[in-house]
Amino acid sequence: MSQPVPNPLAIVKALEGLWERRQKEGKPLRSEGAIKVVRENFSWDKVAQRWFGVIDGCMEDREKYCMDIPPPDEELDKRAITLVEVF
Repeated sequence: MSQPVPNPLAIVKALEGLWERRQKEGKPLRSEGAIKVVRENFSWDKVAQRWFGVIDGCMEDREKYCMDIPPPDEELDKRAITLVEVF
């Protein structure tokens, strides 16, 4: 489901309002609490840790559900050696 395209004039008005508020109050638009939340939850270290968790989970599932391939039979090994020696 697609979202409606925002009205450009509404975006301009919102940005103007933010700019005027910043000019009046003389402080940044972002609150210290918002900056803290972003730093705690969305730092590159946190993103990397989450991705490593996903990858580790996939690898655990893969190990759980994969079948081990047995080593080749000795007879097959001997035949392969003789074929290599022939050619």
